[in-house]
Amino acid sequence: MIRINLIGTEKKKKGKKIASDANLLELVVIILLVSLGGVGLYIWNSIEEDKLSYAKTKVNEEKRAIKGLAKAQKRFKEYEKKKKNLMTQLKVIDELRLKKQGPVRVLDEISMRIPKQVWLRSIQHKKRILLIKGVAETNEAVAIFFKSLQDSPYFKSVELQQIVRRERNENGKRVYRTVFSLACEALFSAS
Repeated sequence: MIRINLIGTEKKKKGKKIASDANLLELVVIILLVSLGGVGLYIWNSIEEDKLSYAKTKVNEEKRAIKGLAKAQKRFKEYEKKKKNLMTQLKVIDELRLKKQGPVRVLDEISMRIPKQVWLRSIQHKKRILLIKGVAETNEAVAIFFKSLQDSPYFKSVELQQIVRRERNENGKRVYRTVFSLACEALFSAS
């Protein structure tokens, strides 16, 4: 007769089943840990990719801003150049206006300050220096004219260059006249 030991077999199967369950549990834990590690790595990678994408976006925005600033700087330099040109043109216009009005004012000032006993023969202008030549009845009239020009805001450094008393014949009479020449610096805009 054949005997079957069911008790011993069950013990062996139970031990193998417990060991198999433990191995399965370990395997599940390892798979779970690996899965969690993979999910963690995926999440970390996603976060880093998002950071990298954000940084690239920021870099591109900054590059566009730099290009915009470069264009603005170029336009600013063009405006500065135009402004400089306009300022130069305005300066030339002001100088021309001064040259246009200045001589008229100077001549008007001379005509207002000349005494009745003085007659002018010529006025020459060279580099802001006026050379005035004339005739007067007396030396005193020349002195009055000289002093009057010194007091004017349109003349500076008035100097008497020549004064000569001359005798002339006018209508059969002897007449004495004073011939003079003055030099002065003309200021075409009075301060």
